[in-house]
Amino acid sequence: MGCAFVDIVLNALEHLAKDLDVESHLWTGLRMDLRLLRTFVLCARSSNRLISWESLGSFMRSIFLYFKSDENASLGSLLHSLEDAVDRIGKELDFIRFGVEERFYPQSHMKAYFIGMAEDFRGSLWSFTQKISESYSSITAVGYSLQSRDELMEFIDSLLANMEDLVDLDDLGDVHLRALISSFKEKLEFFKRFIHFAELKGFQHKQLKVLLTHLELVAVNAAASVFFISTGRKRDAIVRDEMKTKISGVLAKFVFFEPQIRESYIKVLTATHWKRSSNILETNKDRLEGHVHFLLDSLDKLLNRDAVLIICFEEQIPLLYKGLRFLETILMKYPEKFDELHEKEKDLIRAAVNEAGIIICLLFLHDLKEILDLIRAAVKEAVIMIYILVLHNLKNILAKEFDLSLFNFMGKIKLVKVVTSTFIFSRNNELGFMDFLLEKLKELPSCEVGSIAFPKDQIQTIREDLVSVRSFLEISVDQSNQALRRPVMEVAHKTQLTVKSLFIGDFPDFWSPIIFDSIREELKEINLAKIEAMKVCDNKYRLEAHSVSRTTNKVRVRLEDEARIIHKLTRGHKQLGFVSIVGMPGIGKTTLAQNVYNDLSIRCFFHVRAWCTVSQLYQQKDLLLQILSCMDPDLFDDQLQRKKHHCGDEYSKKTEDEMEQKLRQRLMKNRYLIVLDDVWSSEVWNTLERSFPDNANGSKILLTSRLPMVALEINENVTIHHLQRLTDKESWELLQKKLPEEEGYPSAHSDLGMQIAKHCQGLPLTIVTVAGILAKLEKDGWIEIVERLRLSAVCATDHCMNVLELSYRHLPEYLKPCFLYFAAFPEDTEIPSWRLMSLWIAEGFVQKSVIKSLEDVAEEYIYELISRSLVMVSKERSLGGVRTCRIHDLLHEFCLVKAQKENFLQFLHGDDKLFTFDEPRNLRRLCIFSGQDIFAYSRLCSTRANSLMFYAQEDEMVRSGFPKFLFVFFKRLRVLDLEQFCLHGELPSKIGLLSELRYLAIHLSANSIPSSVGNLSYLETFIVQADRNVLLPDTIWNLKKLRRLDARNGFTFNLAEENLGSLHNLDSISVLFLSSVQSERILEKFPNIRRLKCKLFKSEEYNGDCNKIVAMDFLSQLESLKLMLDQRRRYTLEFRFPLISLKKLSLLYFHWSEIPMIGKLCNLEVFKLGHEISRQDTWDMEGFEFPRLKYLKLEQLRIFRWKCSSDQFPRLRKLVLVRCWRLKEVPSCFGEVSTLEMIDVHGCSDSAVRSVWEIEEEQKDSGNEDFQIFV
Repeated sequence: MGCAFVDIVLNALEHLAKDLDVESHLWTGLRMDLRLLRTFVLCARSSNRLISWESLGSFMRSIFLYFKSDENASLGSLLHSLEDAVDRIGKELDFIRFGVEERFYPQSHMKAYFIGMAEDFRGSLWSFTQKISESYSSITAVGYSLQSRDELMEFIDSLLANMEDLVDLDDLGDVHLRALISSFKEKLEFFKRFIHFAELKGFQHKQLKVLLTHLELVAVNAAASVFFISTGRKRDAIVRDEMKTKISGVLAKFVFFEPQIRESYIKVLTATHWKRSSNILETNKDRLEGHVHFLLDSLDKLLNRDAVLIICFEEQIPLLYKGLRFLETILMKYPEKFDELHEKEKDLIRAAVNEAGIIICLLFLHDLKEILDLIRAAVKEAVIMIYILVLHNLKNILAKEFDLSLFNFMGKIKLVKVVTSTFIFSRNNELGFMDFLLEKLKELPSCEVGSIAFPKDQIQTIREDLVSVRSFLEISVDQSNQALRRPVMEVAHKTQLTVKSLFIGDFPDFWSPIIFDSIREELKEINLAKIEAMKVCDNKYRLEAHSVSRTTNKVRVRLEDEARIIHKLTRGHKQLGFVSIVGMPGIGKTTLAQNVYNDLSIRCFFHVRAWCTVSQLYQQKDLLLQILSCMDPDLFDDQLQRKKHHCGDEYSKKTEDEMEQKLRQRLMKNRYLIVLDDVWSSEVWNTLERSFPDNANGSKILLTSRLPMVALEINENVTIHHLQRLTDKESWELLQKKLPEEEGYPSAHSDLGMQIAKHCQGLPLTIVTVAGILAKLEKDGWIEIVERLRLSAVCATDHCMNVLELSYRHLPEYLKPCFLYFAAFPEDTEIPSWRLMSLWIAEGFVQKSVIKSLEDVAEEYIYELISRSLVMVSKERSLGGVRTCRIHDLLHEFCLVKAQKENFLQFLHGDDKLFTFDEPRNLRRLCIFSGQDIFAYSRLCSTRANSLMFYAQEDEMVRSGFPKFLFVFFKRLRVLDLEQFCLHGELPSKIGLLSELRYLAIHLSANSIPSSVGNLSYLETFIVQADRNVLLPDTIWNLKKLRRLDARNGFTFNLAEENLGSLHNLDSISVLFLSSVQSERILEKFPNIRRLKCKLFKSEEYNGDCNKIVAMDFLSQLESLKLMLDQRRRYTLEFRFPLISLKKLSLLYFHWSEIPMIGKLCNLEVFKLGHEISRQDTWDMEGFEFPRLKYLKLEQLRIFRWKCSSDQFPRLRKLVLVRCWRLKEVPSCFGEVSTLEMIDVHGCSDSAVRSVWEIEEEQKDSGNEDFQIFV
């Protein structure tokens, strides 16, 4: 029976269980049985050489009769018969897999069939439990040899998997027994790796025969014991004692061994030479890849077992880990290219793998604890001190060996990266290849591999020249100047090939100093050509910049925008008035102002006009000069330069006071229009105000700014015009105007142009920049633009980046990281404001305030970014607050570029980036966009990252195991956002190791949280997306800094113990499941809660039909409450809400008798009422008072009549009715509510809609022209 076939069945079992989302306890039993069978087969397979059929007793006959009914079959035949049994399982799994993929049956049916199949086969395999135990007894009694070292290691690996299953078994019961098995497992792993350690020291198989025989004896006995424990009655105390006796007996075989065995161990340890030849490893790529996997797995297990290691070797272990990851990537992702390598290059990779094996063995032996324990148990006290002295000296030797091995390993890795650089970056990815090569050339001079001496000075010179020409490659992409790209890339590839050739030995050693001379000569010629090309580019840029600046002023904006601005400037009161055009960067504020400024009606209406560009940095004198120059047309005539300079000299001699007086005199008794463009602060008005007289003749000041508050600070009566983005049609029209004039566009090009215009999302600045790219392409190139155009190309232009850079530079320092953080979210993402604020708080961006909470300060940050036209509101709250927000794609791209440039964020897109990622020195935050499984198995390594955010790229939801590398290398994380990583199974208990976390977001399939989460003492935000209600552990009360708890399907607290403490900092909970009995007991533990969403259900402890009090009046800080009640209940509740603090209340599934007290909430501003569970025809609001209510929503109420008066809603602004289909009419008194702005009606009767129209008519008759209805 081949074990490979069992492995195939095991793999199919795990994948199918994962795809069907089968609970782990329903199928892991079958996996455990198959693993036990695998270990037995490995043992029986080898013992077949020594054991006769008769010596195995009746067991083999029984199994054979079950399958073949042949009593004379050999053990080999029997094993083939066992293979038939496993084959039946494999065929059933294939059938289920086919049914799932073809969707012949519902997934729920296939899941049930899978579970039934697992139970049936467990019964089938377990029927032979006693016989397998007897067979083990026979094998251990007769004695045998596994012959092959590889067979022994395969057998031990299978046995270790059985032990791991046992340790994880829930019903193992006895703590002592579990500890014994864990201890045995660790010792077996140690001795297995000790054999590998000995081989790396150069010991041959024959020299290790004593050790291998001893290890084999212990392993076979352990396999028999493990099988007995796995299949025994663990709840029987007598059986458990027998289990402990058996495992203790096998442990004794490990500890108490003969002097010959002990001396063999000491001989291996004291050997001073290592076998660093690559010949010890197979040349086969698959075997080499498997060895790298083994080394990484070993390192993972070691680091997870011994947390002290990562502290002792904080700098060295990440280097080793990253090097092995790189080797794994080369072998796994580029197998064809590996086969094409020169044999010396393959030897280099093998040598690097071998060196890594030595390092890992040294790590396993770094404290020598296991060996010392064995010596203490095996020798007399008088000899112990001698061995301790030997081991102390050995420890120093091993430390030196570790440093040497790591140095050799890193030298080999650096060279491997150079010689394999074309693996990762093909010639199509020129910039990526160039950057990678430059980085590795920087490290190459310090690399020493064997007898190779790399010419350091020549390599450094070539690298500097390549850096110089590399900058030109990026420019030439945008400027269609491709003449130099080919020679530059040829030189780069030639450099890489030369390094390879020098390593392989294609050049004699004496050529080393001169081998790079020809490359240097080529680079000199390229640099000369680059200088000439840059001159041409500079002239071309100046010409294009001049052309763009002239044509930009001719861009047509919306006629209605022009008309509105002109109307506001030429109408209204006579006093000096102010109009401000506000909008995001690049939306066309200046263009609109220019069109208005030059309009004929404006020129006729105003006697004097002047334009002044303010910007951020300005001087009063320069501003005054601009305005005065506008009043002398000759100063703008290019032909009168002499007169211009004369005028400048004339004004330059005047003081600022004199210039102010001169300007005031020119404006006195004239109706004037002054345009102040690009205003960033109200201080500019304070500087110029004295120059502008109020002639009471209709003079106006027109401002353009990104900041609405600037205009309000200048004059509180200012008229603000918010400039909106262009429609897709208007965008296409503008794009056509910016392109070279054509007689007409074919329909195909029009379609392409419309698609391109749509990508610009209505921002004129984007459209103008895209037009600059399209203007350089033939029409055939438009198809490629539609398919490949990304806004990074737009953002790369100086014109666009300068505009956005200006806006960024003007931000206060505390807002800059908040703005750049938008790059951490995918493009076009609507970001919930609470999530954004929680992340800012966790990152430490939000400044503490004595009088405000961190959430309130963070909310002010959002509003400030919105007021600066950098952030857009996507969805509003009931009263106009920000529910979700986003930024324009152009701004998002700017943030991406800026964040990476300033090392604020790093981004990994796709699988290749994930596997080739090399952590920069100053990494702070990491955003990953990849497949979920790829990320889970990527073995990322970063000891510096403070934040990690993952975004899944799958179209369909998949579930994966937790990425365990996070527990080892990401212990500095403050933010871990895995909400898009669907975790299969439970959250590992090791999550408690990430003790620096402030923000944790996870996606679970389980409904429980491990108690170790209580170790996250700094945690402020905890988000759980789960399919069911999540039970929080008692340790949650340890999280004293917790500010927000959020779960889509709710949390449940466990109050089994008393005196668990309170969470005083908790500000928000969504959604909390409360029983009607325990509600007060739980809520009192959140004394400062401000926002609460909870679901109240009937407790089993409460079975009465009388009223039940739900007390919340002690929550003195509670501002927002959403209460969802049990819709099946027959009893009524009495609510006691906080009367003063509560501002927002949502009540779902209520009895009408429960709501009268709501009318006593004097500060209520938002009230949402829906889904009553007791029927009532009329709602009479007599006794209700809502003095501050601004928003009222009624949903799915079954009332016919609604009685109320306008006096009850003195401040109401919005009324929303949803699916109140029985309501005959909306009370007419709402026509008398002067503050009412809108009524929104959906799914209501026709008569109710007609009553709303009547209310609209009454509102407008009363002068409320802005009143709106939505039906």
